Amino acid sequence: MLARISTGVHAVANIGVNPKGNSLVCGLDGIGRIYNLTPFCKTFDEDDDEKVTEVTKEEEEQEGPVKYFEPKTEAVTDLGPEGGYQKVVRFGSAEMFATGGSDGDIKIWSYPDFKLKLEIKGAAMTGEAQEVTKLDISPNGRLVACLYRQAKVIRVNCTKTGEDKAALVFGFQKLFYNFNAVRFMTIDGVVYLVALASILRMNSYIAMWDTNTWKMAKYGLADRNPSTVMDVSPNGKYIAVGTGEGDVIIFDARTLKRVHVAKCVHDIFITDMAFTQNSAGVLTTSVDKRCVYTDVLHTEGDPMKWLTVAAVIILVISYLYMKPEVVREFGQFLNTHFIKFKPRKGYQEPIM
Repeated sequence: MLARISTGVHAVANIGVNPKGNSLVCGLDGIGRIYNLTPFCKTFDEDDDEKVTEVTKEEEEQEGPVKYFEPKTEAVTDLGPEGGYQKVVRFGSAEMFATGGSDGDIKIWSYPDFKLKLEIKGAAMTGEAQEVTKLDISPNGRLVACLYRQAKVIRVNCTKTGEDKAALVFGFQKLFYNFNAVRFMTIDGVVYLVALASILRMNSYIAMWDTNTWKMAKYGLADRNPSTVMDVSPNGKYIAVGTGEGDVIIFDARTLKRVHVAKCVHDIFITDMAFTQNSAGVLTTSVDKRCVYTDVLHTEGDPMKWLTVAAVIILVISYLYMKPEVVREFGQFLNTHFIKFKPRKGYQEPIM
């Protein structure tokens, strides 16, 4: 162990790291606490009671002093009806971050003094308070996007005034999808809002809106089954999706085409994922108690690519030797599983 943060009786539910890397905010039940990431060393007297409570057996056995991180300040961040519970924290810049939780409100805080700058009431758009489960802040820090529990609407607000900027939905034939993740992403100088939309026992989709017009820019099939989590790469090139079956799928952000599929990375559904800062890989977690790193850049050995090449060769041979109806059926199989998703007959434009 290199370092340790002691949070006392509180369990850590979520964390956000300052872009400068010098501090982090921990969600501890209904409070948020800022920790300074500049480590210092604690020393203890032999009869010091604190040694018994804070130093573990592993720490005593390791060589050298243990590094601890100093708490700087804290504040009550959530006032839920059954006791506050901070569900998410996200930095928008080195001077500002946002929190959300069981009371349904989005709170904008200043850093490092942890002062409340703005409170955006959850009932303003939804009509009733709901738990905030996901949020993200735009690269320029001016917009905050929020998801509520079982959300069918993405709520976007101004971080300065709280003004409602957009309410975004996605669906087909009046069947609205739930959103599982939302992220801002810059591609070729344009800021998009990227979301993962899923519905039970049906396809899941990636949807992208242009934040200048709030019109849908593009959407594409994520998986034939519900997907659980999503993240976007810092370099603006990739979108990663984690599925309910434990797969990791990497997409080209410009085309929404698959570039890599890692099957059964986890034994069960993926609970969270994050790109590395250099966009070279994705870290995923699951209830199978494992954290897995998936390489994004070295995808040349992707078996899906080789299957696609082999399938195309077989298709060419089929045109020479098979009956036309067999070729059509085989082509539909390839289209479904390997090459490119196209809507089936009866397709309708998504609800936006």
